Amino acid sequence: RMRVLVPSFETENPRSRTGERVANEVKKHINQMATHAPVDDKVVRDAIRKFGLKQEEMGCIQWRQLATHVDASLVLCGEVNEGSGQVKAAFYNLGGDAFEVTPFQIQSPDQAAQHVVQEFGTYTRQLSLVLYCQQDIEAQSWESALDRCNQAIELNPRSAAAHYNRGSALSNLDRPDE
Repeated sequence: RMRVLVPSFETENPRSRTGERVANEVKKHINQMATHAPVDDKVVRDAIRKFGLKQEEMGCIQWRQLATHVDASLVLCGEVNEGSGQVKAAFYNLGGDAFEVTPFQIQSPDQAAQHVVQEFGTYTRQLSLVLYCQQDIEAQSWESALDRCNQAIELNPRSAAAHYNRGSALSNLDRPDE
Protein backbone atom coordinates (compact mmCIF):
# COMPACT_ATOMS: atom_id res chain seq x y z
CA ARG A 1 0.00 0.00 0.00
CA MET A 2 1.15 3.52 -0.73
CA ARG A 3 2.03 5.44 2.39
CA VAL A 4 0.54 8.82 3.23
CA LEU A 5 2.14 11.22 5.71
CA VAL A 6 -0.66 12.87 7.72
CA PRO A 7 0.64 15.46 10.22
CA SER A 8 -1.68 17.34 12.56
CA PHE A 9 -3.73 20.01 10.84
CA GLU A 10 -2.49 23.48 11.74
CA THR A 11 -4.62 25.68 14.01
CA GLU A 12 -4.20 29.30 15.08
CA ASN A 13 -4.18 28.22 18.74
CA PRO A 14 -1.07 26.12 19.48
CA ARG A 15 -2.78 24.55 22.52
CA SER A 16 -5.79 23.37 20.52
CA ARG A 17 -6.04 19.63 19.86
CA THR A 18 -8.57 19.98 17.01
CA GLY A 19 -5.93 19.67 14.27
CA GLU A 20 -4.47 16.58 15.91
CA ARG A 21 -7.92 15.01 16.25
CA VAL A 22 -8.75 15.63 12.60
CA ALA A 23 -5.41 14.13 11.49
CA ASN A 24 -5.91 11.06 13.68
CA GLU A 25 -9.38 10.49 12.21
CA VAL A 26 -8.01 10.89 8.67
CA LYS A 27 -5.34 8.28 9.46
CA LYS A 28 -8.00 5.86 10.69
CA HIS A 29 -10.02 6.28 7.50
CA ILE A 30 -6.98 5.99 5.20
CA ASN A 31 -5.86 2.87 7.08
CA GLN A 32 -9.14 1.20 6.08
CA MET A 33 -8.31 1.64 2.39
CA ALA A 34 -6.89 -1.27 0.43
CA THR A 35 -4.52 0.95 -1.55
CA HIS A 36 -3.09 3.37 1.03
CA ALA A 37 -1.88 3.45 4.62
CA PRO A 38 -0.81 6.27 6.91
CA VAL A 39 2.84 6.44 7.92
CA ASP A 40 3.20 5.00 11.41
CA ASP A 41 3.46 7.69 14.14
CA LYS A 42 6.59 6.06 15.61
CA VAL A 43 8.35 6.21 12.24
CA VAL A 44 7.48 9.91 12.01
CA ARG A 45 8.65 10.66 15.58
CA ASP A 46 11.93 8.82 14.94
CA ALA A 47 12.59 10.79 11.74
CA ILE A 48 11.79 14.09 13.47
CA ARG A 49 14.19 13.20 16.26
CA LYS A 50 16.89 12.03 13.80
CA PHE A 51 16.88 15.39 12.02
CA GLY A 52 16.60 17.47 15.20
CA LEU A 53 13.26 18.98 14.23
CA LYS A 54 10.46 20.24 16.44
CA GLN A 55 7.08 18.98 15.31
CA GLU A 56 5.23 22.04 16.55
CA GLU A 57 7.45 24.28 14.39
CA MET A 58 7.04 22.30 11.17
CA GLY A 59 4.98 23.63 8.28
CA CYS A 60 3.80 21.94 5.12
CA ILE A 61 7.14 22.37 3.32
CA GLN A 62 9.04 20.63 6.12
CA TRP A 63 6.49 17.80 6.19
CA ARG A 64 6.86 17.38 2.44
CA GLN A 65 10.64 17.26 2.82
CA LEU A 66 10.34 14.69 5.60
CA ALA A 67 8.10 12.47 3.45
CA THR A 68 11.04 11.10 1.49
CA HIS A 69 12.71 9.98 4.74
CA VAL A 70 9.64 8.06 5.97
CA ASP A 71 8.87 6.32 2.66
CA ALA A 72 5.69 8.34 2.04
CA SER A 73 4.39 8.83 -1.49
CA LEU A 74 1.90 11.53 -0.49
CA VAL A 75 1.61 14.21 2.17
CA LEU A 76 -1.61 15.73 3.47
CA CYS A 77 -1.29 19.28 4.77
CA GLY A 78 -4.27 20.93 6.37
CA GLU A 79 -5.43 23.74 8.60
CA VAL A 80 -8.47 24.34 10.76
CA ASN A 81 -9.62 27.89 11.42
CA GLU A 82 -11.49 27.41 14.67
CA GLY A 83 -12.89 30.94 14.55
CA SER A 84 -14.68 30.46 11.24
CA GLY A 85 -14.83 26.66 11.38
CA GLN A 86 -13.28 26.39 7.92
CA VAL A 87 -10.99 23.50 7.02
CA LYS A 88 -8.51 23.69 4.14
CA ALA A 89 -6.35 20.78 3.04
CA ALA A 90 -4.22 19.61 0.13
CA PHE A 91 -2.50 16.38 -0.86
CA TYR A 92 0.99 16.64 -2.36
CA ASN A 93 2.88 13.98 -4.26
CA LEU A 94 6.66 13.86 -4.25
CA GLY A 95 6.77 15.50 -7.67
CA GLY A 96 5.14 18.61 -6.23
CA ASP A 97 1.69 18.24 -7.77
CA ALA A 98 -1.07 19.28 -5.39
CA PHE A 99 -4.68 18.24 -5.08
CA GLU A 100 -6.67 20.75 -3.07
CA VAL A 101 -9.58 19.57 -0.98
CA THR A 102 -12.55 21.87 -1.41
CA PRO A 103 -12.67 24.06 1.74
CA PHE A 104 -15.51 23.12 4.09
CA GLN A 105 -16.97 23.79 7.53
CA ILE A 106 -15.96 21.45 10.33
CA GLN A 107 -18.71 19.90 12.40
CA SER A 108 -16.57 17.26 14.13
CA PRO A 109 -13.12 15.72 13.63
CA ASP A 110 -14.70 12.55 12.21
CA GLN A 111 -16.90 14.49 9.77
CA ALA A 112 -13.84 16.48 8.66
CA ALA A 113 -11.87 13.28 8.15
CA GLN A 114 -14.68 11.71 6.13
CA HIS A 115 -14.81 14.77 3.88
CA VAL A 116 -11.04 14.78 3.34
CA VAL A 117 -10.90 11.03 2.64
CA GLN A 118 -13.85 11.25 0.25
CA GLU A 119 -11.95 13.85 -1.77
CA PHE A 120 -8.83 11.70 -1.44
CA GLY A 121 -10.76 9.11 -3.43
CA THR A 122 -11.15 11.70 -6.19
CA TYR A 123 -7.42 12.39 -6.05
CA THR A 124 -6.51 8.71 -6.33
CA ARG A 125 -8.87 8.43 -9.32
CA GLN A 126 -7.10 11.39 -10.93
CA LEU A 127 -3.69 9.80 -10.31
CA SER A 128 -4.91 6.56 -11.90
CA LEU A 129 -6.18 8.44 -14.95
CA VAL A 130 -2.79 10.14 -15.38
CA LEU A 131 -1.08 6.75 -15.17
CA TYR A 132 -3.48 5.25 -17.74
CA CYS A 133 -2.97 8.30 -19.96
CA GLN A 134 0.79 7.76 -19.81
CA GLN A 135 0.34 4.08 -20.67
CA ASP A 136 -1.88 5.03 -23.62
CA ILE A 137 0.81 7.42 -24.84
CA GLU A 138 3.42 4.66 -24.60
CA ALA A 139 1.07 2.42 -26.60
CA GLN A 140 0.50 5.27 -29.10
CA SER A 141 -3.25 5.22 -28.38
CA TRP A 142 -3.52 8.96 -28.75
CA GLU A 143 -7.31 9.42 -28.59
CA SER A 144 -7.59 7.23 -25.49
CA ALA A 145 -4.68 9.11 -23.89
CA LEU A 146 -6.34 12.44 -24.64
CA ASP A 147 -9.63 11.26 -23.16
CA ARG A 148 -8.01 10.02 -19.95
CA CYS A 149 -5.89 13.14 -19.56
CA ASN A 150 -8.95 15.33 -20.05
CA GLN A 151 -10.75 13.35 -17.33
CA ALA A 152 -7.75 13.75 -15.01
CA ILE A 153 -7.68 17.51 -15.64
CA GLU A 154 -11.40 17.74 -14.85
CA LEU A 155 -10.68 16.16 -11.45
CA ASN A 156 -7.54 18.21 -10.79
CA PRO A 157 -6.91 21.21 -13.06
CA ARG A 158 -3.53 21.78 -11.34
CA SER A 159 -2.05 18.42 -12.36
CA ALA A 160 1.11 19.19 -14.30
CA ALA A 161 1.49 15.55 -15.36
CA ALA A 162 -2.03 15.46 -16.83
CA HIS A 163 -1.43 18.68 -18.78
CA TYR A 164 1.96 17.51 -20.02
CA ASN A 165 0.59 14.15 -21.18
CA ARG A 166 -2.42 15.86 -22.77
CA GLY A 167 -0.04 18.07 -24.73
CA SER A 168 1.90 15.04 -25.87
CA ALA A 169 -1.28 13.30 -27.05
CA LEU A 170 -2.47 16.43 -28.88
CA SER A 171 0.92 16.87 -30.53
CA ASN A 172 0.86 13.27 -31.77
CA LEU A 173 -2.70 13.77 -33.03
CA ASP A 174 -1.36 16.80 -34.96
CA ARG A 175 -3.71 19.08 -32.99
CA PRO A 176 -1.18 21.40 -31.26
CA ASP A 177 -3.55 24.39 -31.12
CA GLU A 178 -5.92 22.72 -28.63
